[in-house]
Amino acid sequence: MSLCLSAYTFASAGGPNGQVGNELWIAGAGLSEPRLLKEINPGLESSDPGDFTALPNGKAVFVANDGLMVARCG
Repeated sequence: MSLCLSAYTFASAGGPNGQVGNELWIAGAGLSEPRLLKEINPGLESSDPGDFTALPNGKAVFVANDGLMVARCG
């Protein structure tokens, strides 16, 4: 699942070599390659970001699991 917002693409993906679980990644706007934006649930567990929603003010919200609870972030 991904969301394009302005010049960026936000996506849920696993890290290289299995170093992190499914986390929040960003690509675009001058970045030479996609990079981990935030490891919401540290370690090998996944936060599984999803339900990305663009808001009229140019921001976005999404649902993720931080290991304690599933929360809507924005």
